[in-house]
Amino acid sequence: MPKYNGKEEIYAGFNNPCSNRSRSAGTRRIGYHHLPQEAKRRKVIQDWPGRSISMLRVINITRSCIVGDAVELADTSRKRLFGLLGRRGLDAGGGLWIKPSSGVHTFFMAFTIDVVGLDGDLRVIKLWRCLAPWRVTSVSFKLRSVVELPCGTIAQSGMEVGDQLQISPSSEAAAAMASEVS
Repeated sequence: MPKYNGKEEIYAGFNNPCSNRSRSAGTRRIGYHHLPQEAKRRKVIQDWPGRSISMLRVINITRSCIVGDAVELADTSRKRLFGLLGRRGLDAGGGLWIKPSSGVHTFFMAFTIDVVGLDGDLRVIKLWRCLAPWRVTSVSFKLRSVVELPCGTIAQSGMEVGDQLQISPSSEAAAAMASEVS
């Protein structure tokens, strides 16, 4: 049987043993979650079973440089809660875009990170360089999201407060999605 997010895929028409209702033809059952059929067409990368990741590219438009091309999106409470915990580091070009967020902490982390604070228009309003483990950033209600990057990325890219960023699907993910549709 095909796998999706590390769990067996059970298609429409299956009767849930906990329920007497049968599922409609437009949905599929994964564990106890019912997803639309379109969800299986989306190309994602699996970090570990049960956790899928869409990769993004972060570009500094002001400086005309790529800040990261393998940045993950943390837009659910679970992804924001765990963030980068349990990892030994970030690869060059990697990172995590936490949306929404008004500040971050590095409790229980094993490595230093650069943190970029963004407003609603993705303009840089705060920078924290090489934030060490067991630290907390200041909380700002002007922040709408933050991007966590490997230590040294801010200095390497020359990023400064006021720079405009653009976040879009990574070219590898976009190419994989295009080949999946074709």
